Formats: sequence, C-alpha cells, structure tokens
Amino acid sequence: MMRNLFITTNRQYRFILALLEHGLVSTKELQSKVGALNIPDVRWQLKKYGWDNECISCIMKPVIDRDNKECPVGYYSLSDDIITEAIEAIEVWEDKQKEGSTAIPPSEQDESENDSQSDS
Repeated sequence: MMRNLFITTNRQYRFILALLEHGLVSTKELQSKVGALNIPDVRWQLKKYGWDNECISCIMKPVIDRDNKECPVGYYSLSDDIITEAIEAIEVWEDKQKEGSTAIPPSEQDESENDSQSDS
C-alpha cells in the first residue's frame, strides 16, 4: 500500500533517519540523535503526516535502573514494508532543504494558497 508520508521539521527528519540507520532505537538514544527530549511528541507530530502505528512501532522492554528496579523503556522502529517510502520522504526533505524551503504536504499547500487568495 503506497502512503503519502511527509517530513516537515528537522527533528522529524532526524527521527526517521535514525530509525532507518539503526533499526530498533531506544527513546534515550533517540533523544540524543534527534535533539529532543520528548520523543513521543515527535512521533505524534509525524502521525499527522501519514506515519501511523503501522509505519512506526514502539515496543516496551524492561530494563534495570540504577536503583535495581525494573522499568519499561520504549524502543522505536520502522516497519519493513515502509522503508522505501521512508527513504523517499528523507530524500524529498533533503531536496527541499537544498532549495531553501520546507516540505509542505499538498493538503496544507492548498490551504495556504486559499488563505493567501482570500486576503487579496
């Protein structure tokens, strides 16, 4: 199934790139690679642009903390069937950055064009 997947921020770009490069990545690792502490929010923002739970999964694995207590840690990954489309979304973002613009999904482009026309 072909999806329309978009990346609209540098954080989203770094999030998807980290998953492509490293596979299963912990929240802690993503915080460093993405440059954001709230990784679930970055994922939530991506959901608005087609990256649903079938594209990006999060599994919880138990780890032992410094107090010898077990606690769950989230590990994110891309589904295997979305890899090609994720690479395409990365390439579109990189091309847009070279042009000095952002990758705005077509639905939002239509809205912004309508807004600018109504201001005239």
